[in-house]
Amino acid sequence: MEEFYEKLNQEIISKKSIIGVIGLGYVGLPIVESFVKSGFQTIGFDIDDEKIKKLIQNESYITDFTDKDIEKINEFNRFYPTNKFDKISQCDVLIICVPTPLKEDKLTPDLTFLNNSLKSIGENIRRGTLVVLESTTYPFTTSEVVVPYLEKLGLKVGDDVFVAFSPERINPGVEKFKFSSTPKIVGGKTERCKQIATALYGCVIDKVVPVSKPEVAEMAKLLENTYRYINIALVNEIETFCSEMDIDIYEVIEAASTKPFGFEKFYPGPGVGGHCIPIDPFYYKWYANEKNFETLLIDAAFEINANRPKNVFNKAMMRMKGVKNSIITVLGVAYKKNINDLRESSAIELIEMLINNGYEVRFSDAFCNKILIKADGKSCEMLSVDFNEELLEKSGLIIIHTDHDYFNYELLNKYKEKIIDTRYALSKFENEDRLVYKDIVCKDKDVYFERQI
Repeated sequence: MEEFYEKLNQEIISKKSIIGVIGLGYVGLPIVESFVKSGFQTIGFDIDDEKIKKLIQNESYITDFTDKDIEKINEFNRFYPTNKFDKISQCDVLIICVPTPLKEDKLTPDLTFLNNSLKSIGENIRRGTLVVLESTTYPFTTSEVVVPYLEKLGLKVGDDVFVAFSPERINPGVEKFKFSSTPKIVGGKTERCKQIATALYGCVIDKVVPVSKPEVAEMAKLLENTYRYINIALVNEIETFCSEMDIDIYEVIEAASTKPFGFEKFYPGPGVGGHCIPIDPFYYKWYANEKNFETLLIDAAFEINANRPKNVFNKAMMRMKGVKNSIITVLGVAYKKNINDLRESSAIELIEMLINNGYEVRFSDAFCNKILIKADGKSCEMLSVDFNEELLEKSGLIIIHTDHDYFNYELLNKYKEKIIDTRYALSKFENEDRLVYKDIVCKDKDVYFERQI
C-alpha cells in the first residue's frame, strides 16, 4: 500500500527507522557500524550466544574490529545485539547477511542459514518492512525463495513488504575498502522495492548502483568472484610452469603490470580460501548446470585450484628427500594475510597430508591460535607456536602458507634455502627496491620503461 511505502521512506530519510541486521560476522558487523554511526537505531541478531556476550562487553571476535572499535559503536547507545529473534517485530528494515556455504559435496548450495532466517522473519515481521538479502547466492534466490516465503504469509511484495537483493562486498583485512566507501549494487523486486532500498543505502554508502531486478544484482556478485577464481587459476597454472623453468613469477607479474591497460594483477598461492572466492563460482555452476548450461571454465579452474595444496605437498616431499630433520613448520594458516579466518583455508589440507605422511608438523599464526585437523583418521587440535629464530633453526623445512605482515621477512630470508614460499613473500622482500620502474625519455622515441638494478 502507498501508506506503507511513504511511511517507511520518510522514516529512512529522517533516520527514524530501526535497522535489524541478521548475522553479526565479517559482513554484519561493518553494516551495523555504518548504520549506527549514521544515526540509526540498530538491532543485531545472531544465534551465537558467545558473540552477543562479547559485543555487550566491548569485545571483538574478528580481526577487522578491535575491542576499542566495538566500544565506540556501543558508546552511541544505538546498537542492541541480541539472540532473541522476536525483536524482529521492532524493526522497519531487515538486512540478512548469514553464511551461504556449500554442502559437504562442495558443489551444492546450502541455504540452511537463509531459510532459518526467513522462518524467524516470518514469525515476527510487521507490514511495511523492507527485507534486504546481502548473502551471496545463485540467481533467482530472491525471487524464488525469499519472495514466495513472504507471500505465503499473506504479504504482497511491493505493497505490504519490500524486498531487495544487495550483495555484500566486504573485503576482510583490507582497510582501503570500507562498507561505506564501496559502491553498493541494489536490485529490488519491484520499482518501489528498488527505490526504498536505494534510499536506505544512500544514507550510509557513498555510491549506490540501482539495477533493474534482483537477478542482475545476484549475478553481478557471482561474476565478480568467478572472474577472480578463474584468473587465480590462470596465474596458478603459469606459476607451475615458471617454477619448473626457474622464472620468478612475481617478477613476471610485476613486469606485466607495467602495461597501463588490459591487465590486472593476480598472484599464485597454495589454494583458494575464504567465504567468497572458493564458494561463489559453484553457486553459479550449480544453477547453470541445473538449467543445462555447461561451465567449462569453472570446471577447468577447479581442477587447477583444488590441486594447489597437493602441489605444495609434492614440493615438500621433494625438498625433504635426504633431510634428516623431519620437522616441518607452516607459517600462517588463515586463508589470507592479517585476518583470523580459517574458512576453506588450504593450510588445513596441507598440514593433514604432511602429518599423515609421517612428518612432525608445527604451525605459527598469531591470528589463529588453534586449528582442528584429521590425523590418522582422528580429529585433533593443534596449537600455534611462537614465531622466532629458534623455530626456524629447528625446522627441516619451512612453508610460508600465509604471508602475514608481522612475520620478520628479513629473518626468514636468512633461511630461504629451506623455505617453500607459496606466496612469493620473499620475492617481494628481495625485489622491494630493485623492482622499480622509471620513465626514460629517449630522443625521437616514445617513453620506455627501464628496470632499476
